Amino acid sequence: MRNPGCRLAMAFGRLALCLLVTSGCMGDGAPIGTGGTEMPVVDEEVPSDVLAAQAVVLRLHADVLSVMREATELGYLGRFARLEKVARETFDLPLMARRTFGPGWHDLTPEQQQLWIETFERFHISSIADIRDRYRSQQYRLIGWQRPMQDVVLVKSILDYPGRAVDIHIDYRVRSTALGWRIVDLHQPPTVSEVAMRRAEYQTLLERRGFDGLIEEMNSRVARRREP
Repeated sequence: MRNPGCRLAMAFGRLALCLLVTSGCMGDGAPIGTGGTEMPVVDEEVPSDVLAAQAVVLRLHADVLSVMREATELGYLGRFARLEKVARETFDLPLMARRTFGPGWHDLTPEQQQLWIETFERFHISSIADIRDRYRSQQYRLIGWQRPMQDVVLVKSILDYPGRAVDIHIDYRVRSTALGWRIVDLHQPPTVSEVAMRRAEYQTLLERRGFDGLIEEMNSRVARRREP
């Protein structure tokens, strides 16, 4: 049986893969390869709020791809600095932190809640920054969208990776907030919620090590991502 630390690493490895390999074009637009710039194809049948949600995903893709191309030169700290701004402007990190913590959120003190949000945000950004040399002429596309509920758009994307026999599908759950449209979850494959996976991992760690142990585990993983 895998220990909780291993399962946590696998869950966040999947998150990092989602963010590192997704970057695309819309509809029949030209995919990004060695130097393209993602631009949405304006379709009059697509509602304006859906285009706004898609623009958030496109912005994340473009920034991550740009950093991937310079990953080695930037180093971990340079990548973290470049990606922190886009992560905070495309994800609703405080909401994701609350949802991933699970049912015990309201049992935490205000100080513990703030500590968890800060720890989660730092861990989330570090998982994106842990790129190094993973750019391999990937081509990406947005392939559709769904509206599961009011003020929520599911932006569907696909990765066409050279040498892979099977396409990778990643869906972004994007929600309208007071600050604009923000990503609140990722699904890869489309039936698996990253937020739900993380919540299950955190609950295991909380049961075995308590709140302080969870914070310690998260911080140690961030520290190990730093390059020598």
